[in-house]
Amino acid sequence: MPSPIVLRRFLKEEYQIPFSDVHLDRLTKAGQFPEKIKISHRCVGYRRADIEKWLAERPLIGAEK
Repeated sequence: MPSPIVLRRFLKEEYQIPFSDVHLDRLTKAGQFPEKIKISHRCVGYRRADIEKWLAERPLIGAEK
């Protein structure tokens, strides 16, 4: 069973989220990305369920309207 927390450094590998750390922080501050969870002073993560919900709500590129 996967961990309920995904570390930021694994977002690209697990979910193909191409954004930089700075851009993720901007999206989070704007309320457009899930809140981060501080793991340690140099490591943050996200709730897996929040990431999967965020991905499901995003429009697909090239999808017809």
